[in-house]
Amino acid sequence: MRDVREAVGDRVKRRIREAGLDQGRLAEALGISRGALNRALNGGTRSLDLEMLERIGGVVGFRLGDVVLEDEGPSGPPPAVGPTLATEDLVRAVRVMSQFVENYASIENKRLDNERLRIQEEAATARLRIQSVEAYDAQDRAERGRAEYESQQAVRIAMERLAAISKIPHPAGRTEPPARRARAGAGA
Repeated sequence: MRDVREAVGDRVKRRIREAGLDQGRLAEALGISRGALNRALNGGTRSLDLEMLERIGGVVGFRLGDVVLEDEGPSGPPPAVGPTLATEDLVRAVRVMSQFVENYASIENKRLDNERLRIQEEAATARLRIQSVEAYDAQDRAERGRAEYESQQAVRIAMERLAAISKIPHPAGRTEPPARRARAGAGA
């Protein structure tokens, strides 16, 4: 029976070829060595490196779940059912798939948690920006209010001084301005 790791690895390799990438360029895009990429694709470890396959899918443009569930189509006669297929092989295949599903679910949960954290961080940043703008606006209003108050005070002081100046008696003891007096004398 064909190993599940090999089947998934072959499907991922096919997707990489279809995308027009070679392993060297893909390894560079992932920021890993070519050997690490080769181990991930060829099942060089006892279990599938699901996180690495997920990263490969992000670069190449596929979802790992789609590759795992992909049907390869008939590649020869259907597998024999009955005494030729050992129960141990079926149990082993079910265990491998079960482990794969658990690992995939764990990766997907981590991805969702990271996305949730990213959104929460963006919301917190937005709230801080809003608070900053509100604080600046309040400070600006306070400064405008203070400037308006100072302007009003300056006008009040100027008006008081003007009123005080108009109450000062004329040095010659006259209360009306000289121009009026001259006009009054010419008309008489």
